[in-house]
Amino acid sequence: MTKLKILAAGDFHSDSGLAKRLAEKAEHENVDLVVITGDITHQEISTKDLIGPFVLKNKKVALIPGNHESFATADFLCQLYGATNLHGYSLMMGNIGLFGCGGANCGLNKLSEEEIYDTLKRAYQGVKDAKTKIMITHVHPSGTIMEKFL
Repeated sequence: MTKLKILAAGDFHSDSGLAKRLAEKAEHENVDLVVITGDITHQEISTKDLIGPFVLKNKKVALIPGNHESFATADFLCQLYGATNLHGYSLMMGNIGLFGCGGANCGLNKLSEEEIYDTLKRAYQGVKDAKTKIMITHVHPSGTIMEKFL
């Protein structure tokens, strides 16, 4: 596989309507992989219809938790729907490798900078020989305009 069509989205905050609309888009655009970048739930109020709509469209799903759900919730959703949890892990699709770290340096899943680094370093081992590498995180890059919102 030299090309991989990805639909990446995050911050659903338990909005099942958004998940359903994105699943329709994933089907319409014929994506190979849906990557959900965290904050799937809003303080774990509900997990209903957040991953299922993608699975019903026969889309492969990879995800990481954000800072609004626990690592255990991400594990649960992956087990329930056959998705891949990229928090500290990797996924190879042909010669393209994805790896990631969920949580954030604030909120429910607060991680230190060192923990984020160690998690990414561990996950990277699974893709180090991949021709193309894609790093998935919930935390925005330091020094970007996103910091104005914090």
